[in-house]
Amino acid sequence: MYIGFAFALLNFVIIFQRFFIESIDSVHEVLSNIVIFTILFLIIYLPIALVFGNYYYKTQHRVDYAMMFSNSSGIIKFYKLLFDLKTNSADPKEVESFKKMLHKFEEKSKVTFLK
Repeated sequence: MYIGFAFALLNFVIIFQRFFIESIDSVHEVLSNIVIFTILFLIIYLPIALVFGNYYYKTQHRVDYAMMFSNSSGIIKFYKLLFDLKTNSADPKEVESFKKMLHKFEEKSKVTFLK
């Protein structure tokens, strides 16, 4: 993942250098070296990317997990059953059917080191 990001960033820097900086003479005089342009680009890009990434993590990340949780009926049933067991209002038939389902998953998972 990080190698792909590095290649995409390198690709952007090279294309931007070629089509924008070299085509405008006043900018080309200041940023004629691609190394200088890359360093200036990273000095500007990294703080902005970190701020936006942190904002996304604090706001949208929770929404994504909440939506993923609400779309999974198995997880919702599990937490409902766990809550019912904690409050002593669980139906014994429901508990047994959930145990059977977990046992089937366990057999399919081929986990042999846990008994």
